Amino acid sequence: MLLPYGQLIKKYNIQPKGIIHCGASNGAECKSYYDNGVEQTIWIEPIKEVFEQLWQNVQKYPNVIVYNALIDEEEKEVDFHISDNNGESSSMFEFGEHKEMHSNVHFKETIRMQTQRLDSILKDVTGYDFINLDTQGAELSCLKSLGYLLNKINYVYCEVNKTEVYKDIPLFDELCEWMNEKGFDLKEVGKWVKNTKGQDAWSDAFWIRKTKCIN
Repeated sequence: MLLPYGQLIKKYNIQPKGIIHCGASNGAECKSYYDNGVEQTIWIEPIKEVFEQLWQNVQKYPNVIVYNALIDEEEKEVDFHISDNNGESSSMFEFGEHKEMHSNVHFKETIRMQTQRLDSILKDVTGYDFINLDTQGAELSCLKSLGYLLNKINYVYCEVNKTEVYKDIPLFDELCEWMNEKGFDLKEVGKWVKNTKGQDAWSDAFWIRKTKCIN
């Protein structure tokens, strides 16, 4: 997280009790969450081998739920590209500027996967009002897949892109417009990572619901 979780909650005087983390990788943020008062977490990771690492890393913490799933607004079969950096750059999207920005990272294989919506997997998110999304260009689609469950989310933290780090992905302005329509204020954006042209390419951003819901 470019904006450390512990710093965020202190800066904005918030105390989430439950977090949904989509695109969980190996669960590196877990200790920070629980050290800062989180009581329950849901982790979602699509790559089977990484999912097994995730489970090993988070199972020692209380009230943990882990799903091996690929999230999208539409439930369908897609090509999912798995990267050779322990899956961290894996995506439903082809590399765009990523291949120049990180020339040592490659897709090692492409597999067919069935996507699922968050509202199909989770059904209910009572007690979880913070969501963290790191899904390599699919963040807006993942948010849309929450459907009615978005109404119970007060805090959104996600990776954002100003340029096509991956091909044909929604960009920052589109995501901001959608979040504003859904009742969220953009509070902070981390330091932008530059592309090879020196342009702002990607970062992390944090939103808070304008009128918080009781969850």
